[in-house]
Formats: sequence, structure tokens, C-alpha cells
Amino acid sequence: MTDTLERLSTALADRYQIQSELGSGGMATVYLAEDLKHKRKVAVKVLRPELAAVIGAERFLKEIEVTANLQHPNILALYDSGEADTFLYYVMPFVEGESLRERLNRETQLSVDETIRVTQAVAAALDYAHRHDVIHRDIKPENILLHDGQALVADFGIALAVSHAGGTRLTETGLSIGTPHYMSPEQAMGDRELDGRSDVYSLACVVYEMLAGEPPHTGPSAQAIVAKILTETPRPVTDARPSTPEPLAAAIETALEKLPADRFPTADAFATALTSPTVTTSRKRVAQRPSTKQWVTGVIAAVVAIVAFLGGRLTGPEPSDTESRLARFTIPTPEGNVLGNNVYGFIAISRDGERLAYVVETGGDDALFVRHLSSLTAAVVTGTREAGSPVFSPDGLRLVYQITSGVVRKVRLDGGSAEDVAAAGTWDMSWHTDGSILFGSGSGYVGNSAFTRGALVGEDGVTRIPPDGGQPEVMTTIDTVAGETGHSFPQMLPDGKRLLASIERNVYFGGIAVGVIDLETDERTILVSGASRARYVPSGHLVWAQDDGRLRASRLDLDRLQLTGPTVTIADGLSGAAGGAFAQFDVSDAGDVVYVPAQPRELVMVDRTGRAEPVVDQQRRFHSPRVSPNGRQIVMDIADETGRDLWVADVADGTLQKITFTGNVNDPIWTPDGQHVTYGAAGGDKRGIYRVPADGSASPDSIYMTADADRTPGGWFPDGARLVAIAVTQRGWQLETVTDTGERTSEPLPNTRPQHAWPAVSPDGRWLAYQSDETGTAEVYVRPIDGSRRVLVSREGGTSPVWHPSGRELFYRHPKGTADVLVSARVEPGPPFRVTSRTELFSMSDYEPGSPHANYDVHPDGDHFVMVRIRGGTRIVYVQNWTQLFEER
Repeated sequence: MTDTLERLSTALADRYQIQSELGSGGMATVYLAEDLKHKRKVAVKVLRPELAAVIGAERFLKEIEVTANLQHPNILALYDSGEADTFLYYVMPFVEGESLRERLNRETQLSVDETIRVTQAVAAALDYAHRHDVIHRDIKPENILLHDGQALVADFGIALAVSHAGGTRLTETGLSIGTPHYMSPEQAMGDRELDGRSDVYSLACVVYEMLAGEPPHTGPSAQAIVAKILTETPRPVTDARPSTPEPLAAAIETALEKLPADRFPTADAFATALTSPTVTTSRKRVAQRPSTKQWVTGVIAAVVAIVAFLGGRLTGPEPSDTESRLARFTIPTPEGNVLGNNVYGFIAISRDGERLAYVVETGGDDALFVRHLSSLTAAVVTGTREAGSPVFSPDGLRLVYQITSGVVRKVRLDGGSAEDVAAAGTWDMSWHTDGSILFGSGSGYVGNSAFTRGALVGEDGVTRIPPDGGQPEVMTTIDTVAGETGHSFPQMLPDGKRLLASIERNVYFGGIAVGVIDLETDERTILVSGASRARYVPSGHLVWAQDDGRLRASRLDLDRLQLTGPTVTIADGLSGAAGGAFAQFDVSDAGDVVYVPAQPRELVMVDRTGRAEPVVDQQRRFHSPRVSPNGRQIVMDIADETGRDLWVADVADGTLQKITFTGNVNDPIWTPDGQHVTYGAAGGDKRGIYRVPADGSASPDSIYMTADADRTPGGWFPDGARLVAIAVTQRGWQLETVTDTGERTSEPLPNTRPQHAWPAVSPDGRWLAYQSDETGTAEVYVRPIDGSRRVLVSREGGTSPVWHPSGRELFYRHPKGTADVLVSARVEPGPPFRVTSRTELFSMSDYEPGSPHANYDVHPDGDHFVMVRIRGGTRIVYVQNWTQLFEER
């Protein structure tokens, strides 16, 4: 051990156990240590002795206090600082990962999507710090850490503290503070009064390097680099990376302007511009040759800048201005665990915006975590296994939630065990200001897979349970004559006489609408169609999830019950947005929104052990994949900005070919000969079932057109003359047979009833597998096509049946804990039909379910499955002061 390390270890022995040196830089040497008090790994950064001697302990520690108050998810926190045996040190979390510099050294360039994601996270940290009058002054890849996909900005304000504390005396040390490749022109000129636009320039340099593989200005020496910064315009990033999207290239160009006034005014504005289609390049860039005078000026500035400074703060806006500024940042889950990967709600924010609750998978189970925004960590709420749908009480001190068995519980956050509120209920709940709990009656997923009505609580309408428990009170009545099927996501409006709710009619094809129910007159007023899960906030706004995945808001006039003024989009691409019902978001009364971004989907082939291999090297919104009879192709629908159309993937080479172009298709299946694809067209005047050649060589041909309901194909009979379809009506789902001969008619399948769905025709055409919730739990049954005697296949829950090509095995999803498993049921067709065994194959927690059909298929080899894999999210997006979007509008 070196003398320095021995001295440091001795000096800090009562607080930190120094373990090893991690590296050194221009200002400090970094050591890995254990925090003895908190039993955690930390990074101890010790200033170089010559720098410490110049600055002095008292002044350095006083200046560094400023940075200790920066609390942001994308800022690496400052744990501690002090002086010990002439050492000046500061302590930060030890991040197990790598720096952006290490990543670039290994890969040179990053993808466009990852570049944007990292940049937006860093920009969120910078914007937060700038609003607190702190400028980083040393943004570079070395100070951006990557941990479980999350970007963290390190050494925030350290250069500031060093510069303020040491002043011009730093020139005596010969130290280089700052990195010339990422200096702004004003920084390179030696200006001490910098503002946030200097950090924006530095961040743009980092973005440029992530895309181009090198910074915008390079040279053989620091002086040469600074000279270019002052006098030359960097070549467009598209010269080095032609695939860079125009908005991204334009944003970088603006952020690299020489004059601060010509750049984005804030880091948030820069982050927004990265993907904004309204931002374009302002002019053609022309390389400039520096004059001799300019070059000399640059060299002089370089000497001053490199040797003498990187510090200073510029007084920012008045507090009254910063308090109302829009801000976005991400919050990672504890230890990188994924958010609860099910259709229950798994995120909530307290009404004051101070606490965040979310469900996290831990060791194959789900548990509730709560994080106070002033804290860097989240804490698990004891005794909340299998939790879902958390909702904060009005005072933010309690949570109500539901477990997978349906039992509803509430728990105090300051200690105490959870207590039952209701024996069973729906998963959409809210907490009234009087302490009572409201339950929706709408359709919901029970056991993580089955589409059923609520049980005990909420079956007849919105139900209220008093604060002290007692008999549930039915508050609304479902108008079945008008085709209503449920009232979900209830919220009592301020007058206590009207209820905001989602009024459900036809869940999957636009029948959900956000409306107000008058509790005295039973009158309904529709506010937004094709949307669900709305929340009213005291600022006078309504926030809702649109069925296209957008989180939107508008002003709501409570007297007239009308939306007024513009509608703005708070976020695009929410996780779980299906008719808005499963969108993962929440809103506080204080002007905050939290949401979970949609996770990318992968098309994968999975064997019986659960090992998965991608079919195509793309991440799209894949849905309802079906393998061709010869196993060489997979057809599916893919949703994007143009709508929803059919695509065919070649299994051998992974290519994708689009075969429909109408933007309103769904749920394809192959014809028995493998030459055509059949699909449903939803909405409009051409709704029905259509057929198109698998190679897209001809226009679609209608098999059955209808105006009374949407229909989606379920499965062909072997003769290719008729198929089983699902009709989505106001009464629910109805299984029908559609003929492809003569008049092409449709008629109900004998001996079926509403809520029979997920049909699968056996390979020999004799048997129909389907799902029904007739017992109160979704189960898989098999019955003869034209008969009535049914056989129960699943046990304690099942959905999404798919036949093995042999007809002697049936696969289905079975709810187990907080996730599904894929089950293989061996069968003897008979007659009589019987199940001989059931075997669990692998977890389906990563594979997206479908409704009212299976969202996977069996390969003709019988040993592989094509599925849509969707990873659980590891981050939550937090939006502050979202109402400022209206001011911008």
C-alpha cells in the first residue's frame, strides 16, 4: 500500500474503509470504500494535494455545501465531504456500471434512440440544477455514468466549488480544470460569469460524439482545440452519421452556436427539440478559416481557460419564475428491478406530489415500494407481497391496494400491518376526501390474465366503502339498455354530487368514454370518447389516457361540463394503453404527472424450456403473431404512427414485408393452404373480415362485411369453407361461424354465450377450445364444434388456448402468483375427450397477453412458440408543472 493510501485509510478509518483505487483525473483520485455506518459501497474522491493546498479546507467545504442540496434522479448525490490529515475529500455513491466514456471507448458510437435517451436524462439533471442556480461547467462523457440503462451526472458542481474556492490562485498549480473538447466558447475565452447555456453547449458536444464517434472539434493540442471552438463551425453531424434524424441534427446545430443568445435558453428546451419535428436547420453550414488574429486570441484563451478556471455561478431567474417551469426526469426502480409486469395499475403519486408508490418485481414476486422525492432511495412497504393498483390516501400517509386473490387492503406508511378492506373487488379504485374508498365496476383482469367482471365489490356499479368499513354502498347503476358494461376509475368531483368515471360499452374497439355521472339524476355527460382513466385536478384540468397511448389534458369547466381551450399532449407512448384502460400514469394535485413509458416489443421464437431467440432484428409494436402452415413465415399486425397494418416476417432471413395499407386491421390468421391471410377490419364503414394474398400481390377481398359490430377471425376449419370469428357486441363477445361460400354469412356458434372468446379450432376440425368466465374465473374448455358437452381443461384459471399440430396437446396461459405460466395439457380426443396430464413449461411474465384471442402461436414442429416479448420497465417518468404546456401552446 502506498504512503498516500495508508495515510488516507488511517485518516478515514472511523467512517470509511478504503478498499482500492478506482482511477484518477485532473482534480481528484477516486477510491472504492465501504461506508461503515450505512454498510454500503461508496466512491471517495480526494482532491490532489497541490490543489487542496491552494484552495484551503474551510472555503472548499463551504462552497461544496451548495451541491449537497441537489436532489434529482439523474444527479449522482453528494453523501459527505470533509478534511482529514490535509486531505480534502467528498463522498458519492458507488455506481456499478460504466461511464459514457468507457462505453464510447468500447463502441465508438451509440444508436440514435440511446443517444436521445441519455441526452434527455442528462438534460433533465442540468435543467434542475440550473433552476437552482448551479452550473456544472464540466459536462463530458467521463462525468456521465450509465447504470442499468439510467444516465447519472457525476461531480455536479465540484468544478464550481473548486473554482470559487481557489479563484485565480489555481494558475499557480499548473492544473488543468475542464476538458477543452467540451468547453463552450465563452468558457474557452475565460468568462467566469457563465449560465446554463454553457452546459447546453457542452452537452451538445457529448451528443455529437455519441453519434459521430468524435467531438465536434478535435486537434493535436488543447490550444488547437480551443482555437477551433472560438473560430470554426463544426461540420454537420449528418456528414459523419447520415442516418441522424433532422430534428436531432438541427437541435445539435442550435446548441453549438457560438453566441449563448443563439442557443436554446434551457437544457429542457434542448431536450424537447431533439425529437421535435418543428426544429430544422436554420442555414447551410460553411466552414470558416480562422484569421491569424483569431487564432492567436484562441491560443491565449486556451491558456487562460485550461490552466485557470472552470467555475463560477450566474444568478438565475427569480424564484417565482423557476417554480412554474416545466421539467421532466426519470426515476429508476430499486436495484434495477422491473416494474410489476402485469395489467394491474402499478404506479401512484400522492396528492401533494411528495411521494411516489410503485409495484416492483422482487424475486419473482411483486411488492410495493414508496419513495419520498427528497430521498435518493425507495423503501419497500412491509407485508405487501402480490400487490397491485396502489392508491394514496388524501393525506399521503396510507395506501390502499389489491393483491392477486382480489382482496383489497390498506396500510399505513409510518408502520403497522396491512388490514383488509374488502373480500374482493375490481382493480380500479380511488380514495375519496372523506376517507371512504370507491371501487369501479368495469371490466378488469383478474389473476393477471382473465377478462371478467368484478366480484362482490363493484358488480352493480361504482361502490363506496365507508372510512370505518361496514356495508358497501352502490353509488351508480349500469344502464344495460344503453349497452353499458361498467363504470370504472371513479373519482368524486369537488361538489360531492357528481362522479368522474370511464363509462364502458365496447372495450377494445373504442367504446370506452370518459364522462360524468350525476349521482342525483343519474344523467351521463360524455367528455372524451375513445379514452379512459381520467383524473380531474384542482387547477381546473382534466388529464386522461387516449386509446392511442397519448396522455392528454385540457381545461374542464365543471359548471357546463365541457372541455375548454386547447388540448395538449403531456406524453406519448404510455405503457399498457389499451383503450386507455390500462395506461400506467397518475396525477397529483400539485401539478405533477408520473407515467411509465411503453416498453419495446420483440418478436421471438421460444422453445419448451423458455429459451427465446429474436425472429427479426427490430423492436416494433408486434401483435397477434401467427405461423404459416409450412413454418417459414409469420404474419402479425404492427401499430405505428400510420395506423395498424399487417406485416409478414420471413423466419429464415428476418425480413419484414407490409401487405396491407389501410391502417385499421388486426388479428390475422392464415388460411389452411397458407396462400392467404385473413384479418379483421375495425371501425368505419368497411368493418368486417377480409382476406389478402400472403405476398401482398393483390388487394384485400371481403369475406364478411358488417355494420352492427366489429369482428375478428379466430380460426379456420380444415376445409377452408368456414371459420370461427369473435363478434364484439354491446352484450360482450359472441362466437360465430362465418362461411366463405355463397352469400358469405355469419351466424352464432351453437351452444355458446356472451363472454366466450379466445377460440381455437382443433387441427382435425372436430373440437373447439375456448375461454369462458362462467364460474367467475376464466377457464379453458373444449367442446365438440356442434355439440354442447364441454370439458374443463385448465385448473384454477386459464386463458389463450392454442392447439399442438397433432391435436393431442393443448397449450394455455395459467395465472400463477403475479405472472402467468405456459401449460401443456396432454389430451385424448376420444370421444370422450379427456385431459391426461398438465405440465407447466415456462413463465409468461415477459410475454404480452392478447384479448379476445391468443397473442402467441405454435410452430408446426410442435416444439417452438412465436411470442411477443415485452420487458418490464425499469424507469418512471416524472413531469413537474405540466400545466405550463398550456402556456407554451
